[in-house]
Amino acid sequence: MIEDSSSQTPALATSHGAPFDYEAVSEEMESRWPHLFGHGIHLPLKVGITKDLHQEALANGSSLSKRKISLYLERYCKDPRYLRKIADGCARHDINGLAIDDDIQARHVRNANKHLTRLKSRSDSSEG
Repeated sequence: MIEDSSSQTPALATSHGAPFDYEAVSEEMESRWPHLFGHGIHLPLKVGITKDLHQEALANGSSLSKRKISLYLERYCKDPRYLRKIADGCARHDINGLAIDDDIQARHVRNANKHLTRLKSRSDSSEG
């Protein structure tokens, strides 16, 4: 189980073993793929991109494990900016940052809207 990282220190404990240093992984992800994960960029990603990212990382001598990439993407894909693009039906992107002909599925739009509504209600309840 992954703890909510928004109020945690960078090294998050997971049930899978060693702590996960989100900041270090984020830095490497942004460095390796700035067109996908650069500052302010929240492109909808191709379903299954974890495998592509891991293969490219390994091919280029990175120590990024599939687990680290998955944990990073889990948090990345919960960002409201990312969710908004999914909810709006924006195109998904491959490892090269190119839009692919892979329509956003209706269930993904519904899930994104559900998460956005939940985030908004949490925000509203914390304000008042």
